[in-house]
Amino acid sequence: MTAALSLSFSLPNPGPTLERLCRLLRQTTGMPTPRSPREHWLCHDSPDDRLQRDGIWLARRPAGRRWRQKLVLNQESRHGEGKAWEQTVATAEWNFLGIPDPALRRRLEQLQAEGALEPRYRLTRQLRQWQVGPVSLHLAAWEGEAGSRQGGGAVLQLAAPAGAAAEFATLLASLLDQLPLLPVWQDEAAAVATWALQLPHRPRKAGASPLRAGLTPVAALRTIVSHCLAQIEANRQGALQQDAPEFIHQMRVGLRRLRSALACFAPLLPDGLRQHYAEPLRQLTNRVGALRDWDVQIEDMLLPALAALGESPAQLQLLTRMRTEALRVRQAVRATLA
Repeated sequence: MTAALSLSFSLPNPGPTLERLCRLLRQTTGMPTPRSPREHWLCHDSPDDRLQRDGIWLARRPAGRRWRQKLVLNQESRHGEGKAWEQTVATAEWNFLGIPDPALRRRLEQLQAEGALEPRYRLTRQLRQWQVGPVSLHLAAWEGEAGSRQGGGAVLQLAAPAGAAAEFATLLASLLDQLPLLPVWQDEAAAVATWALQLPHRPRKAGASPLRAGLTPVAALRTIVSHCLAQIEANRQGALQQDAPEFIHQMRVGLRRLRSALACFAPLLPDGLRQHYAEPLRQLTNRVGALRDWDVQIEDMLLPALAALGESPAQLQLLTRMRTEALRVRQAVRATLA
């Protein structure tokens, strides 16, 4: 089946959410939850985690009497996002001869020669698939263990042929109504690195246009919307955990891009879809925009003025009042985003 329709979502709290998903699909299909083998990977890196910090995920696992080696370049890698290499070898010794990138191959061989590649954490992966009429569902879940720390994540993908748009939309609406599905804002390798290295969130900018020549209007809309949602979700996560103004700024940028895309491609949308989302998006944009306005007034206007002109009691009182109001707005925005 050629999937003309495809959407992916991340599952927050993958354990409980996965249980709800399996229960829902058992009710929908009347079939038991599909089982698939678990893959137990031992992830390697240098003691300072320099590979993962550069977007390189390296692991191996037993495969009978042989070993399976795998390397994935995540969205942060300067060697090329989304590239992967995997092979089966006879022994547990690393063999990088099949990596086509000479610079990356030399780097890994150098670390191996220095004895700098050591186990850092364990990762268990499991893939599951369901078929609901013409719609295929693919779930990729992972669980990590690093000492006493544990973490996990999951991505659910829905796919269907172009002629099954109605069935696709019906199932999607049911899932969205019953599960807390979120946009995918980083690939699995990047999500694993974020957990393993306990990396703080960074503001996500729009970046280069994701469009390329030859896309159909529907494919272009899907690409733009996915790009916007990834920017919005990445900055939503950051705004919930940090006070850095850039998260709110970039989230507002993503919301404005999304609203513009929906308006531009309105003739392609099903009847009523744009109207259904227009008001909630407008309200969210206004709330985020109000907090951004307070950040600008404090960080870009008042503080530079105080630094240049000196601080008087009245000016400090004004700063305190503005920060108090900004905090109130920030708490309200976080309650909305949570």
